[in-house]
Amino acid sequence: MSYIYLPECRSTNSEALRLIEQQEAKEGTYIYTDCQTAGRGQMNTHWEAAPGLNITASLILHPSFLPPARQFMLSIVAALGVYDFAALYLPAETLAIKWANDLLYRERKLSGILVQCVLQQGIKAAVVGVGFNVNQAHFETPRAVSLHQITGRFYRLEDLHSQLRRCLLNRYEQLQNGESEQLVQSYLRRLWRLHQPAPYRDKQGIFEGVIRGIDPYGRLIVEHKEKAQSRLYDIKEIEFL
Repeated sequence: MSYIYLPECRSTNSEALRLIEQQEAKEGTYIYTDCQTAGRGQMNTHWEAAPGLNITASLILHPSFLPPARQFMLSIVAALGVYDFAALYLPAETLAIKWANDLLYRERKLSGILVQCVLQQGIKAAVVGVGFNVNQAHFETPRAVSLHQITGRFYRLEDLHSQLRRCLLNRYEQLQNGESEQLVQSYLRRLWRLHQPAPYRDKQGIFEGVIRGIDPYGRLIVEHKEKAQSRLYDIKEIEFL
């Protein structure tokens, strides 16, 4: 079964991980729900999504060919797949990927992605969770935005799920075909603030820095302008100001 619909669940990623544990998860299985009661973002942050108005879904993959040290490639695949999906409805020049894998529309958050891997002598399985703001008109945070707010239109969610799944699988197929370097370059071309001076905060305080790329493990390379040297940052080690 390619699609599993749940009227309500804690999170589609949790449901996907349960299927993987029970050996019932075929590659390409897409789980989606109208109401996610405990949606999560990176590092257990909360994902805001009003019931029945947005995409909350997870795609199950079995990338056993990918070394665990290279699992960030799955985040690149996910970010590019969501970017491709958004570009079906919005001008590509208005979109950007915020490291690690948020999708921005004119610097406001349109989509968030959470990739979780199950490791067992390699990568046994991976779950790509996507929250995409579609028809929601109001958010608690002013940094969030939806397709409806941007275009003034309402969208049938049923029509969007198959498109999103196809966009994600198309990018995953590139990874399967050994096109890792092409994927990395596509990701960097869409990376927000690449080579642009901007303020950041790390554990040492606020500084002006310039994103120079990512290392092979997906860590962000940021050049500190005052110190004229670069540092590597993992998830949640740097804040964009």
